[in-house]
Amino acid sequence: MERLTERNERGFAYLKNVKPNEQDVESPYPNTLRCILDCFEQLAKYEDKGLTPDEIKQLQTENASLRARLDKAVELPCKVGDTVYMVFDGLIKVLIVESIHCWKSGKWRISAHTDKTNKYWAGYEIDPKGFGIKFFLAEAEAQAKLDEMKGGAS
Repeated sequence: MERLTERNERGFAYLKNVKPNEQDVESPYPNTLRCILDCFEQLAKYEDKGLTPDEIKQLQTENASLRARLDKAVELPCKVGDTVYMVFDGLIKVLIVESIHCWKSGKWRISAHTDKTNKYWAGYEIDPKGFGIKFFLAEAEAQAKLDEMKGGAS
């Protein structure tokens, strides 16, 4: 779509196909003149975006769809393959996230395990709400929690 407006050196919108000496509009009604200039400005802002009305409508539809999906989204603290540190029984256990799933009840769980090359490996089902309390993404955070539990001793 071809533009109907341009902007002058001061950034004000004017009609592109009207000669510069014909841009003045006279009226005894100042409000009418203000409304005309506001219309030029609004049209120029729309044209500055470089989109057609149909493209804007399409983007609005897509945004509404994405917003609906985001309303249902869950932000999880980690992803499959991440290392997680668990403070347990006075120790820090290193776990690897194996899977993330949602139970029929709607509760999210993170399946993690200790080193599977060890014959005594163990698996854990982690509630994401436990991060920052019992489970941590950084070993230093887990160590700080362990120290806190031991009364501040390292």
